[in-house]
Parts: sequence; C-alpha cells; structure tokens
Amino acid sequence: MSRFFSGNESAVEIKAKVLYGNNKKHDMISQYIAYCRVLDMQVKKHGRTKKAIEETILICSDKNILKEYLEAHRKEVVDIMTQLYDREREMGLYVAEKERDAARKTTLENIKNLMQNLKMSAKEAMNALGIAPKDQKIYLPMLK
Repeated sequence: MSRFFSGNESAVEIKAKVLYGNNKKHDMISQYIAYCRVLDMQVKKHGRTKKAIEETILICSDKNILKEYLEAHRKEVVDIMTQLYDREREMGLYVAEKERDAARKTTLENIKNLMQNLKMSAKEAMNALGIAPKDQKIYLPMLK
C-alpha cells in the first residue's frame, strides 16, 4: 500500500515501458542510449579525456547517431563533457583529501593516547603504530 495521495492508503498499479536502445526506428532516446554506449567504450579505452569525447563524436557521426545534433553543437558537447569530467576529478581529489585529513586526525589521536596512557614518547608511540619515519616528521610538530 502507498500513502502518496493525501495520506490516504491506496494501491497503485504501474506499467512502465523500459527503453533499451535497440529500437530500430532510430528515435532520439535510442540514439542517446547508443551515444552513451559509444562514450562508455571510449572512456574505457582513453579514460575520461577530451580524446574520448572527440572519438565518441566521430564514431557517432559516422554511425548516424545524433549526427545532426553533434555536428551542430560539437564545441558545446566537448565543453560540457570536459567540464563534467573536470568536476568529477575535482570531487575525487576533494574526497581523497578529506579522507587523508580524517586518517591523520585519527592517527594523531592514537599517538596522543599512547603517549598519555602508556607514558610513551612521541617516537615510541609512532613506532608502536607502525608509522614510517618519513611520515613521523608530519606528526611531530602537531604533538608539541
């Protein structure tokens, strides 16, 4: 039962047509799905690069997939896709940086706990935690 209609209980039966992109009529949705498949293949081959985008446009134009649109809006498509890839890359870098910060904060807390509870020196605590000597230089200033 669903409560979508003014809080009243009701049964909803839905039929949906699922589009797979194998429609022989070459409608816009089928062409877009075909474009996405070509793009996926090119991304696997070239990564999320401008080359992958350019190759996708060439292949799709040759196969008459969104040909008119891609030829009329080539620069716009390249610019938008490049911006999307750049944004994804930036988001990945941001997330990685936040994860590093969180890991460092946890490691710093662990060092401090060992120093306080087991009366270890900073060096002893970092060695006990298996922190590499080059990384110990990062934590020493934070412990003073």
